[in-house]
Amino acid sequence: MSNSDDLLNDEDYLAYLTQSSDSEEDLSNSKQLKEKKEIIATIHHKDKPKVCELCGDWRRTSLHHLIPKLIIKREKKRSRKSKKYKERRSFTEVHLVRLCKYCHSKLHKCFTHKELSEQYSTPDLISEHPDMIKYLKWKKKKVIHDRKKMVNK
Repeated sequence: MSNSDDLLNDEDYLAYLTQSSDSEEDLSNSKQLKEKKEIIATIHHKDKPKVCELCGDWRRTSLHHLIPKLIIKREKKRSRKSKKYKERRSFTEVHLVRLCKYCHSKLHKCFTHKELSEQYSTPDLISEHPDMIKYLKWKKKKVIHDRKKMVNK
């Protein structure tokens, strides 16, 4: 058996990392846990284009947690047995979106962490908010203008 046969494909590895056992508790080292979550995020987003999912900008994008990590940590502390916590246990790969720096900043200016986790946990819900509609209308025009400017150089 060769080394390539021993390796898991991305889907199998993602399933292994996100299984419902208390594997997070088994990881005594916080560095290991952080690496595990980064691997999940990378596998989940590696095939997606690196453009902002709200405005379509391609510059300075990063992954954003729709359900803030702060909220997840609070839920963990309150009760590991709660239904809400179990539903969000695999938040890392499910609740990530790619946003540009400016949309990310605007998002945190418009919403609190609690609002993001309870009312605006999808890009569609975020883009329907009146403040975000106004901002995105302006931003999309700017992105188109900047692209034309780059092409004409």
